[in-house]
Amino acid sequence: MNEYYINKCLHYAEQASDDEEVPVGTVIIDLMTYKVIGFGYNCKEKKKNCLCHAEIMAINMACKKKNSKILKNCTIYSTLEPCLMCLGAINEAQIDTLYFGTKNNKNNHFTEQLFNGKTAVNMQNEKCSKILSEFFKKRRN
Repeated sequence: MNEYYINKCLHYAEQASDDEEVPVGTVIIDLMTYKVIGFGYNCKEKKKNCLCHAEIMAINMACKKKNSKILKNCTIYSTLEPCLMCLGAINEAQIDTLYFGTKNNKNNHFTEQLFNGKTAVNMQNEKCSKILSEFFKKRRN
């Protein structure tokens, strides 16, 4: 089941990459229905807004869908370990579980310590690592 949701995230990461954004995709699952209630991908460049990370976009959508600022009984999946800003938003939304496809080397791997004792799982997904490395390799050339 987790691979299914990470593949959905990869679909959104590809959309970000097509828009020349850092390829990160996120989905939020309502654990009562197992349906996607929020999704997002990076659109910082397109929207000219540093807050438009994939996780923030997905949280905004899920909160609107649930008509609540609290997303208990939800799980968030992302292709990349969340940055500190997004991790704070995930905590504020009270999301129960976080799955991410690959580590974010920029945040010194604080996720496990900062996720308030909840479950954070690094899925070590090769596709998630590959889409990021290919994006940055292409940008350097």
